[in-house]
Amino acid sequence: MTTGLNNFIINPRSFKDNDAIVFSLNGIYFRAIKNSYKLHYEHLINSGLHQNLTSLNYLISHSYEKFDQELIPDTFIYCKPDQLNFISFPAEWCFSQFQDSAITTLEITKKSLEYGMILKDASFLNIQLHEGKTILIDTSSFVLFNEGEYWKGYKQFVEHYFIPLIISNNTSSEFFKILLNFHDGIPIWKSLSFFKFLDYFNLHVFIHIYLFSKSSKKTNTYTKIGIRKKSKLSIQGIIDSLQSGIVKLKPGSIKSAWKDYYSTSNNYENESFDFKSQYILNIVEKKYFKKVLDLGSNTGHFSRIIHKHVGFVVSIDNDCDVVDINYQLNKKLAIKNIYPLVIDILNPTPSFGWKGMEYESFIERSKSDLVLALALIHHLYFKHYVSFNKMADLFYELGENLVIEFVEKEDSQILLFDELFEGQKVGYNSDAFENAFTKKFTILNKTKIPESNRLLYYFKRND
Repeated sequence: MTTGLNNFIINPRSFKDNDAIVFSLNGIYFRAIKNSYKLHYEHLINSGLHQNLTSLNYLISHSYEKFDQELIPDTFIYCKPDQLNFISFPAEWCFSQFQDSAITTLEITKKSLEYGMILKDASFLNIQLHEGKTILIDTSSFVLFNEGEYWKGYKQFVEHYFIPLIISNNTSSEFFKILLNFHDGIPIWKSLSFFKFLDYFNLHVFIHIYLFSKSSKKTNTYTKIGIRKKSKLSIQGIIDSLQSGIVKLKPGSIKSAWKDYYSTSNNYENESFDFKSQYILNIVEKKYFKKVLDLGSNTGHFSRIIHKHVGFVVSIDNDCDVVDINYQLNKKLAIKNIYPLVIDILNPTPSFGWKGMEYESFIERSKSDLVLALALIHHLYFKHYVSFNKMADLFYELGENLVIEFVEKEDSQILLFDELFEGQKVGYNSDAFENAFTKKFTILNKTKIPESNRLLYYFKRND
């Protein structure tokens, strides 16, 4: 491939891997495998492990690429992995996706041992949702296994997966948001404050957390449990123990006000709901949108209505329970192009990591061809004091096209706000809304939802 280096960008996270460099060229991502990893890589391919894992949808597939110049020094081979639609972070996952990611990591480790290899790390940042499956995207995570060696990824797995899942099981999946402050997992010694005495009667907690902590308190070194030489059989036992402890976990109960929204009092007659669904479907049938952002998507009803007509949908809500339902429904229906995430649009994931540039913010990652904001903006206006002008600023940054459902003052949902937000209704009307949004957007269509006090707007950004 002839290359021009104007669009050559080394991924800012690649400095942590000595054996490979991820870079993009003209928007396409590649992985440069270095000579230091050649022995491990050749075994990964020649042993059949790579073929086995990709056929099971555990590992990202790749092809090979040749360049007419040396892009990365000391490179053995250039891989072109299947391109991901969207990158997400563990603090944005629902419980089920987090649990599936942990199980995928353990299954890969077990398979690797069968082929004489093992994962050298177990970072939750190496797993992504791809075509409806949690999948490993780091091809250079495998190393040759020598009998008697310990699993270096054990401690990392406990801190990245096991501890967050156990604590979430005891509390709620909202706990995962703490991972924004623990990008490299929750240190074992720090996790102890989250556990009660009775928790240690759980055999898995006692073995993988309590015993681990006794010899590694306030250090980053491997514990005696971790560094003691182990047979392949004993490592398989550790993996089986972790997996049996994880599969039975469920998110702690927290009462959601929204998970029954579509089946209870949501102020829609059947005709109104069907009209709204068809309105959105007509838009995506007439024009192809590669990337759609569904804000406040609840259990993902409208994401699923349009998913066959678009490239993919990033389907977000700040309620962990409804996102989990969304994820599980997509999994059950084998839907491959919806990405349910726990995101509070009022406080979205910021950029983070080294120099604040290692990982992109949600706003940067979520810029889309079409944005859906259905029955959302009245919550922003009344509950969170966000003006129409500020909303327009945000939506202008998020997408080229926009569908908004405007709930009028006479709607019962607005009347519920009367006592709590007395006085805020001044200035809340469709004229004020239109005046703010038409500064940045052009109205392509405006229509009233039958049998309701709601309007649907279809906007195009003024570029």
